[in-house]
Amino acid sequence: HPMSKLLHYVGRAWSFVTTQIPGEHFVINKTSDVPRFLKQAQQKVGQQGALQIEVHDIEGCYPNMPKEAIRFALRSILKQNAILHGYDGVYVPKFGSKPCTWQSRRKNVQKIPFEVMLDVMEFSLDTAMVRMPNGNILRQVGGIPLGDPLSPGMTIGACAWMESEWLQTIAKEDRKYFMAKRFMDDICLVYAKTQEWDSEKFSNDFSASECYQKPLKL
Repeated sequence: HPMSKLLHYVGRAWSFVTTQIPGEHFVINKTSDVPRFLKQAQQKVGQQGALQIEVHDIEGCYPNMPKEAIRFALRSILKQNAILHGYDGVYVPKFGSKPCTWQSRRKNVQKIPFEVMLDVMEFSLDTAMVRMPNGNILRQVGGIPLGDPLSPGMTIGACAWMESEWLQTIAKEDRKYFMAKRFMDDICLVYAKTQEWDSEKFSNDFSASECYQKPLKL
């Protein structure tokens, strides 16, 4: 069905865009990058005090993600790329597993304009249909569409936008005491335990999910 191919192309485009989100956030694109992150945290945060490491999971991230946050986040990400770099779309290879690009003169690529990416995103959020084991078809009215090719990009982008908003509330002087990375909905938080900084309050506030919009919680 043509819609299947469209969703596949747009899903790849969103996954590509969310690997290169402008600004500050916790996105890590590969689990193999975790050792490098821990080394960086040891060098930066370890200078401030005894290292503490916490691992969190965003409980029920897919079914509980606010739809309006998804819409706002993904629109914001595309707008930033348009303003900062002048991009207006993503080039998706028609065949094979070659990576998407911002610009391309190659053959066998399909340009997906930002407008199309946003239209398909809205369609996926409003028209998520699930066939149950008994054959009944239900419409998913909340959260990220389950099994949709756009779902990974929605998850990464919406969480990154929330993290960026939260980081703006953290004083620059306090940024040196912690680092965090997130792969999909799993978070690794590294912070320094020191008398110069209230690390216990910071840990409690973060664990209380001050970073992520309700009903999301850690």
